[in-house]
Amino acid sequence: AIWTDASTIKGDATLLIDNNHEITLYQPRATTPPTNSSSYNIGGGNTSVHTGYLNTGFGWHNLNLLTTANYNSAFGSNCLLSVTSGGSNTAVGSGSGQNIITSSQSTSIGYEAMKGTTIATMPNGVGGANTAIGYRSLKIIEGGGNTAIGYQSGVEMTSGYQNVIIGRFSGWRRADTTVTPNIIEYDIRASNNNIVLSDGDSNVRQVIDSNG
Repeated sequence: AIWTDASTIKGDATLLIDNNHEITLYQPRATTPPTNSSSYNIGGGNTSVHTGYLNTGFGWHNLNLLTTANYNSAFGSNCLLSVTSGGSNTAVGSGSGQNIITSSQSTSIGYEAMKGTTIATMPNGVGGANTAIGYRSLKIIEGGGNTAIGYQSGVEMTSGYQNVIIGRFSGWRRADTTVTPNIIEYDIRASNNNIVLSDGDSNVRQVIDSNG
């Protein structure tokens, strides 16, 4: 919508102004006649042709590939860019959740948080359910049910499930950073059911493995 020199407002089919001068954002599906999917997107999206509903996006190239997905919220450039049928995902920050396709119930907050995630199908059949908060947290994870909080927390986790990481632990650490080649001392990148507490320098302070 734009203001004209005559102090009036002009808009297209997505902008409705009723007799009470209330403005409603309306983005219908491309059906005949068009039907309201209760979705709205600024800067990206595929809401006019997909069959899902109640999706919300803001930012360049967000939610571009929707097909049947519902309840997704994307705020930032390239957020949830690849989601097709995955639902109930929330992404905040540029590149957050960018490659999620069919997984659901994931929350990613921060630049490139969960960016590399693809399908992430959990063993019980429920896809996704990852929670990542922090810059590049769980960036490449393909497992499900993981929680990572902190700067680059779990950034190198790959296929692990139901892990909890608090702090800057990437998913593995070297025994001695001065030795080449690297000697890996501790690695949970493809492991399950671990709890790791680390500090901001990636020093692991406490570990509880799958056996408790």
